Amino acid sequence: MQAGGRKALGLFLALQLRSLVASLPLDCPDVPLIANGSYFILRDNSTGEGPIVRYDCEEGFFLTGDQDLTCVRKDRSSQWIPDPPICQEMLDCPNLGSLKNGYIERDGCCAPGYVVEFFCDEDFELEGAANATCQYNGVWSEPKPTCRSIFCPNPGVSAKGNKLAVLANEVYEGRCCPRETRMFFECHEGYELIGQNVSTCGAGSLWSSPRPLCKPVIACEEFLVDHGTVSGAKSEGDYYGLNDKVFVSCDEGYRVEGSDIRYCEENGEWDADPPQCVAYNCTRRDFGPHVVVPEFQATNATSFSVGTTVNFKCEEGYVLDGPWTTTCRSGGWFGRPPKCHLIKCGALVAPDNGWMTGSSTAVGSTVSFHCFQGYRLLGSPERQCFSDGQWGGEVARCVSEASISDNSTCLDPGAPDNGVKYENNYRVGNNVSFACNPGYQLRGEQSIRCNYGRKWSAKPPLCTGRFYSDKPWSVEESLRNKLTRIAEESPKLNKNDEQLERSINVNERGVRHVVFFAFDASASIGLNNLKTGVALAKAITRKINVTEDGHRVGAVRFNNTAKVMLNPLNVRSTDSALRALDAVATEKTAGGTSIIAAVRTIRTNLEIVENHLRKDGLKLKFSIFFITDGKANLGGTPAKDVKELRNNRYADIYCIGLTGSPDHSALKQLATDTDHVFILRNYAVMQWLADY
Repeated sequence: MQAGGRKALGLFLALQLRSLVASLPLDCPDVPLIANGSYFILRDNSTGEGPIVRYDCEEGFFLTGDQDLTCVRKDRSSQWIPDPPICQEMLDCPNLGSLKNGYIERDGCCAPGYVVEFFCDEDFELEGAANATCQYNGVWSEPKPTCRSIFCPNPGVSAKGNKLAVLANEVYEGRCCPRETRMFFECHEGYELIGQNVSTCGAGSLWSSPRPLCKPVIACEEFLVDHGTVSGAKSEGDYYGLNDKVFVSCDEGYRVEGSDIRYCEENGEWDADPPQCVAYNCTRRDFGPHVVVPEFQATNATSFSVGTTVNFKCEEGYVLDGPWTTTCRSGGWFGRPPKCHLIKCGALVAPDNGWMTGSSTAVGSTVSFHCFQGYRLLGSPERQCFSDGQWGGEVARCVSEASISDNSTCLDPGAPDNGVKYENNYRVGNNVSFACNPGYQLRGEQSIRCNYGRKWSAKPPLCTGRFYSDKPWSVEESLRNKLTRIAEESPKLNKNDEQLERSINVNERGVRHVVFFAFDASASIGLNNLKTGVALAKAITRKINVTEDGHRVGAVRFNNTAKVMLNPLNVRSTDSALRALDAVATEKTAGGTSIIAAVRTIRTNLEIVENHLRKDGLKLKFSIFFITDGKANLGGTPAKDVKELRNNRYADIYCIGLTGSPDHSALKQLATDTDHVFILRNYAVMQWLADY
């Protein structure tokens, strides 16, 4: 068969197949059901055409969409088209209230289908619709109209002129002013009329032109000043006359450049050009010894506009005490400047039965230790003072050779730097206690025990001073370990596991974690630093598996008050949590610090979260991260509220504090445990953690 014949045969068979398929009866799927509605068959399948169904809604609901659906064949199958409609609940319309200079005629209000009518008082006319109907969606069919006076308002007249009203070719002295009234204007002798001398009251109760001005021979024109206001009396009515003066005042954040007074001279000109209102700039200044302003280093500018925020940091070897930022306001830089304190390590003491060389406590200085004959040096023979105010290395001790070989005792643990040790009996079973010198905080165990095998139950504690900060890599490791445990704990339910622990040390099944961040947004923190805190929170969130059925994240921003920025019930994926955290740093930092407001807000929110999320039988564990310096200056101590929050046996509270003299004691009281307090040297370290 030739190619043309084969092509014709193929076309014929295709048409036959299409005809055969079209003649087959429609096998329609079930009619779609809709909520709060029903359907009936408008046309069945017996006619050979596609059946049609029609939908109606139950009482109290109205239909939106197409009322009829038709079953059609498409791609060798049957389907209903178009999409089924929706039955929406009928809503009452809002009460329209009263109509100024008129009234609304109604009989009850305001169910769907209800009609109201609008009427105006005498001498007023309706502008807008005369009636409105309440529609099924709770919206009136027309907006509420207004009643406008049928009289034009009095146009006024220049102090140096006269006016005369004429209506129907007669002088009119009644109420001003009916439609078609013509107002004639004239100026006193020696004054020039500027504008139209006749104005007519027309449609809409509007004059055809504004009243004219009367200009004297000597007249100074009005002028405007950007970002300012011009005021002063006009002796010539509409114009400033000879020797008149005006005063210029500027908006907040601006000042008058030059004189703020101008005089009208006999040539009809002001004695000088109009003044300008310029931004009230702040000047570059020295904020104190060893204080560094990065923004000043980045530019040679000598002035900064109102609203400019600059940041503070200290030279190497110094630590910031005070606000991290300041903002230029009218009158200068806002707030007191910070201070930069020289970092020093506490004075060391020679070990018992030994001596030391060197006494400097400055950063970078070193001290060496030596033992008398018959004693062996344990710990570091040389120690260096680091920029965190801590001595490097291990506490030096001089122990006798006999004690080293005595298997019934532990070795001398030594007294912590800037602290003391109680008890000198190191036999198995005995305890040794420690305390810190005034001004230092104990971190670690206050008492340790000598166990069998000559092992102490814990490492000796540290005594940390005002300059102490944790090593970044140490903080990173602690956070990473915790977040790894959270991510690994399965939210899959294991109802046989009844062990409910606060510590997240084991990979439990059937556990859901809720991680809450509390951001200090007080004025001393500054917006840039707040953004760094948010970056750290986002880095933590990325390491948690936030899902609908799994772990959740929440956030509170606090200064004078506290505000929930991220509700754990509304965040059901890591991406949505990250987007919501960005909103925390969209507003400027301001105000004081109320930690108690943050604690109470979190506690209330967690109670709500607990009631909702416990319904699926999963165990809940709460972890709360406070990012603050701990210096609460509003609302009082949060101790009682913190205690109530910590009484929840699943709650862990962590504090990420900043140097610049953070309140170590307050952070320690806020956290669940002393090892839950992380002191960062500055926001650069926090940014390093966020980027790690």
